[in-house]
Amino acid sequence: MSAEFEHGAPYALASAARELLAVLLARVDGSERLLREVDAELDGDDLARFGRDLARASDEVEESGWLFGVLATGLGADTLIERVERGGLSAVLEWASAAARRLGRDLRRRDGEVPELALAPKEAQRLAFAFALLLVRAAERAELGACVAWSLDPSAEGWLVRVDGAVDAGTAAWLARFEATEVLSTVHAFAWRLPSHWLTTRSP
Repeated sequence: MSAEFEHGAPYALASAARELLAVLLARVDGSERLLREVDAELDGDDLARFGRDLARASDEVEESGWLFGVLATGLGADTLIERVERGGLSAVLEWASAAARRLGRDLRRRDGEVPELALAPKEAQRLAFAFALLLVRAAERAELGACVAWSLDPSAEGWLVRVDGAVDAGTAAWLARFEATEVLSTVHAFAWRLPSHWLTTRSP
C-alpha cells in the first residue's frame, strides 16, 4: 500500500466504510433472526404480537436499506433511491456511534436538537455519509477507550460541525470537495461549516 493511498481520501473512505458496513451487517442479521423467530412460532394464538414484531422488523429493514444507500452513495455509486429520510441524520449518528463502539471508543454529541436533512435525495445521502465518515475517522484517531466530543450547531454563517481532536488529511480533503462548505482544522480540533439551507430544524 502506497503512503499516498494510506494517508489520502481513498484510505479514509475504505477504513470508515469497513466499520460502518460491519454495523449494517449486524443489523441485518438481527432483523433476519427476528423474522425467523416469528416464522418458527407463528400460529393463531397471538397474531397481534407477531404483527408488532413484523412491524418492528419492517422499520429496521427499511432504515437499514436507506443506510446501505447512504454508504453506497458515499463510496461513489449512483444509487436509484429517490426518497429522502428527512430524519435520517439521527439514524446516521446512531450508526456512527455503533461503529465507534466497535473501535473501542465513544462519540458524545453536546446538547442540541438533531436537525433534519433538507437536500434532494442523492445530495442528502452524500451529506449523511459525510457525517458518518467524519465521526468514525475521528474515533479511529482517538485513543482506545476515549470519548470523542462533537457538536452540530447553527450559526450566522450556517451550520457548524465541531469535533474535538484532529482529523486526518484524507477525510478533510474529501469533506472539502463539498461546494459552499469550509474546512477549519487545527492540531486539537476540527470544524466543518455547512450552508444553512442544507439542514433544517423541526417546526415547533
